[in-house]
Amino acid sequence: ALDQVFAIDPMNYPARLLQAQFWVSKQDYAKAIELLQKLQSAYPGQPNVKYQLGRAYLQNGEPEKAATVLREAVTLLPDFAEAAFMLAQIDLRSGRAEAVIPAMKRILEKRPGLMRAAIAMADAYQVLGRNNEALEVMRSVVTSAPASVDYRLRLARMLLQAGQAEAARAAVEKA
Repeated sequence: ALDQVFAIDPMNYPARLLQAQFWVSKQDYAKAIELLQKLQSAYPGQPNVKYQLGRAYLQNGEPEKAATVLREAVTLLPDFAEAAFMLAQIDLRSGRAEAVIPAMKRILEKRPGLMRAAIAMADAYQVLGRNNEALEVMRSVVTSAPASVDYRLRLARMLLQAGQAEAARAAVEKA
């Protein structure tokens, strides 16, 4: 069916994007990257193409290329949370934690209940050695989702690392 679409419109955006996602799902990243690079040339202002290309680069073991196109996606669409999360993970692993905090703050201003953004921000604060700020953010996450055992355990681990064993024990006991 896609062959018929491509015969009429060789760079049909939605169909080519689906095809690229198919190649990623089959772990044929070279084909996905080649197709997404062509799509990016044909549709340079499409943040979703850049996001998908970033995913393919990342899964192909090319985090710096992924970061470059993900930054472009977030520049084009600042509220693109998935691209921002992926970029935050790359930045944290690449020693660029300071870039994560303002990006996650921007997302949280628009979507205050988005725990992934708060957790990424807490991780960035912790990487930067700003433990009090990391703890403050994680405490707000636990307050927002008190039933989450995962969040409580994450908070407890941070408290232990900060030398607050009793507070860590209390966080776990409430879990």
